[in-house]
Amino acid sequence: MSKIAYEFAKNVPWLDEVSTINTVFFFIMLILIVIGVLRMKKKDVDEYKNMPLDDGNKQNSVNNIKNTLL
Repeated sequence: MSKIAYEFAKNVPWLDEVSTINTVFFFIMLILIVIGVLRMKKKDVDEYKNMPLDDGNKQNSVNNIKNTLL
């Protein structure tokens, strides 16, 4: 079965170009996803840096953190 598929693919000249285009496309998508995740993490870290450590009411602090996460 693989010999049949190999012979068929060998006779299709545009298959190499499609393979290259797909490889480049998915590589660019991977880079964009990684950059998006890193930017999202940085935004969350900056948001938590601005939160007060203690506002005098422990229960209120827990509720603020829960509301921020939701």
